[in-house]
Amino acid sequence: MNFSVYLTLILSLLLAITGPVAARWLAPAVASGVLAAAALISAAGSTWAMLLLAATLLDRTPVVREQAAARGIHIPVPVPGLMGAAGLAALSIALYRTVLVVRQRRAVISELRRVCLLCGGQPADQRGDIALVVAPTAEPDAIAVPGAWGRGGQILVSLGMLQALDAPGRRALLAHERSHLQHHHYWHRAAAELAAALNPLLIPIREATAFLVERRADEYAATVLGDRAATAQALAHAALAAAGEGAGPTASVALSYQRLQVSRRVAALTAAPPPERRLPGVALLLLGALTAVCALDATLSFVRLVHPLVPT
Repeated sequence: MNFSVYLTLILSLLLAITGPVAARWLAPAVASGVLAAAALISAAGSTWAMLLLAATLLDRTPVVREQAAARGIHIPVPVPGLMGAAGLAALSIALYRTVLVVRQRRAVISELRRVCLLCGGQPADQRGDIALVVAPTAEPDAIAVPGAWGRGGQILVSLGMLQALDAPGRRALLAHERSHLQHHHYWHRAAAELAAALNPLLIPIREATAFLVERRADEYAATVLGDRAATAQALAHAALAAAGEGAGPTASVALSYQRLQVSRRVAALTAAPPPERRLPGVALLLLGALTAVCALDATLSFVRLVHPLVPT
């Protein structure tokens, strides 16, 4: 098997190193989606490469050896047995981590939807409307709860958070959470987490995507208010209120308004809006696509390897 199977891992590592840096040159409106898409493509390519490495262990099975001997075929050793075993182990761990991520995200969303119902909220309708649900708790918190396919979702806000903000702050808060739902940030986060589960080299992309969806929502809120300074002030007030009360049970959702590198987000809001750039985004997508191309090349190499064993 050629070098392409290993090149997928090298390219994934390159994406993990350069992706968060290149994303800073992109407008938040596109950065999170581009980074998550590139990571998912790269993870798919590298995972397929691990599958190919694991498949090379089949040439050591008695069935394959007997068939090759009966047909007078010499089976070359495509990779050392240790590399095949490493590919099998990596693939098994990746599948296990993926199942955990999917189950955890489904459990969190189901719990949040249950909380919305307990607080008097109704399930999101088919028209894509976004409902506001107020939880009668003093702990300051606000979370975007995505709806099912084709539904708008719900904004779950605690009474303590509403009381901690003034009127412009509440407008900024609701606009921020509405942005998460309208721009499908839940799926950006899910794609990045899935990519990191399949390929741990992409964990930096997962963290960068989590920050970028918050930045995009911040910029959306600033546009709605028409005042970047007021939006930054509202974000800072929400963070201080949450710090005074401590993290709540929903902190792991990471779609909340007042978390995820608040100081960097406030600094970004007090600066000029980021310019629109396309080249870094194109470069990131090409890097992810190149991983898939290497996986395809490794697949063709594997097919050529096993073709003599296929009965005609």
